[in-house]
Amino acid sequence: VYQDLYNTLTTQIAGFDAAVKAGWNGSSYPYLNAPQLAAAGSTQYTALLGNTYYTYAVIPQLDELKALGANAVTIHIDFPTFYQPFYTYIGNPSQYQQFVSFYQQLAQDVRARGMKLVVEATSPMPLAGDQFSVFQPYFASLSWSAYMTGRAANALAVAELIQPDYMTVMGEPDTEATATGQTNLNNLTDVIQLVQKVLTTLQQAGVKNVQIGAGAGTWTKN
Repeated sequence: VYQDLYNTLTTQIAGFDAAVKAGWNGSSYPYLNAPQLAAAGSTQYTALLGNTYYTYAVIPQLDELKALGANAVTIHIDFPTFYQPFYTYIGNPSQYQQFVSFYQQLAQDVRARGMKLVVEATSPMPLAGDQFSVFQPYFASLSWSAYMTGRAANALAVAELIQPDYMTVMGEPDTEATATGQTNLNNLTDVIQLVQKVLTTLQQAGVKNVQIGAGAGTWTKN
């Protein structure tokens, strides 16, 4: 029943393919195809630590992305996942090492598949089905100075413990401001101050071989 449609699409695709190849020398641009490994996002919080979650949720998604041709994956290890004072705040200090172990195993499994690792070490965003609400009281308890210190320490721990190939330390400052209540993130000067705090912390600790990036959404008016 779909033969006519198949024939039409095949003809169009073949024509497009021929046109591309006619003007292309065959060399690929050296970029990373790094889709997000959503199952391993840090806003899943304690769901990540379930007995079978890693085996039946994270690894299958990683293998699917690899099969689709991804040569890297992006994962979120957002503040305060790698910040020990958060776990003291919630009264569960031992939980910190559980998350470290989870992501160290994931980094090992990503590299075992010949893939690069990109980490977003920014701040969690509230999405359907995640546990973002767990972090909100903690964010509300922090001054701007304490927030910057925590963000920088979280990024440093990611760099040292996971050693990603690339790490983003600022992505959507306006969204982060809304999510965390840290309104300083709506001011460009303060956003730059935070990024500089993170960079200084990484440099003073001697972090090397991790490419650091920062940016803002294209919709940001100012």
